[in-house]
Amino acid sequence: MTDQDGREISVHQRTVALCRCGRSARKPFCDGTHKATRFRATSGA
Repeated sequence: MTDQDGREISVHQRTVALCRCGRSARKPFCDGTHKATRFRATSGA
């Protein structure tokens, strides 16, 4: 996996989730913070 600048991001898990709420302490990965902040993404393509 690489970031927007082409630098490699080390992934140590088979399945990963990316943060969409912007509040994760493990960005760019999700740490579940969205549950506590009640983040809701608008649906759509």
